[in-house]
Amino acid sequence: MVPLIETMALGLLIGVVAAILGIGGGVFLVPTLHMLLGLDMHKAVGTSLFVILFLSSSAALSYSRKKLILWKLALIFECGSTIGAYVGARTSSVMPSYWLKMCFSIVLLYTAYRMWRGKGKQPLKGSQGGNSVEAAYNFRDPTFLVILIGLGFIAGFLSGLLGIGGGVVKVPIMSLILGLPMHNAVATSAFMITITALVGSSSHFAMGNVEYMTGLALAPFVMLGSHLGTRISVRLRGRIISRLFAVLIAFVALRMIISV
Repeated sequence: MVPLIETMALGLLIGVVAAILGIGGGVFLVPTLHMLLGLDMHKAVGTSLFVILFLSSSAALSYSRKKLILWKLALIFECGSTIGAYVGARTSSVMPSYWLKMCFSIVLLYTAYRMWRGKGKQPLKGSQGGNSVEAAYNFRDPTFLVILIGLGFIAGFLSGLLGIGGGVVKVPIMSLILGLPMHNAVATSAFMITITALVGSSSHFAMGNVEYMTGLALAPFVMLGSHLGTRISVRLRGRIISRLFAVLIAFVALRMIISV
């Protein structure tokens, strides 16, 4: 069993890194809960989403004060993401742990590759002021709305299936496909993850996959870490955040593959 002090420090570190990258923390929480704290894969996924509720809400509050969240885009995106999270959580209950691990690793490796390259739609200029960035999108265009909702469904499905909070999919989509500056993508992802994780963790609760005592023990430390992480994130260049995103999740993916 991992000593209490080490568990607290790990929770704090996860909160910092997750807030900087806008990924919810599931990419670190699932391996921690499964490999270090001894939970089986299904309970690790469910408990991860429960902890992410605390982490992402804390990060979103901090980012909202800095006016980096694109509220309208986030809410439309979540129309698809919420449904996807429910479907993904139900699907996870019928998949063997082996396949969960492999799917988890493949998603992380592909995301790491794309974020390291950093090539996608030309980014919008500037990363401050969510309202000015959001004004570049035509929310009255039905085609754009359908695409946005569809992308949200994909992100939510993977969130519920793998217990990753959706950030490893949402941040690349917003940065590489929608062209958001990295700081806005991270901040908006933090807000959306709160909603997606709520739906995903509720579904896992109904299936008995949430270890609440473990989750509540980690919650204060990931929240403190997320507060510190948002302060660090706004001082980093977007390119640095993208590279950190790629390196760290690739490392976690390789660890998961080795453990299969």
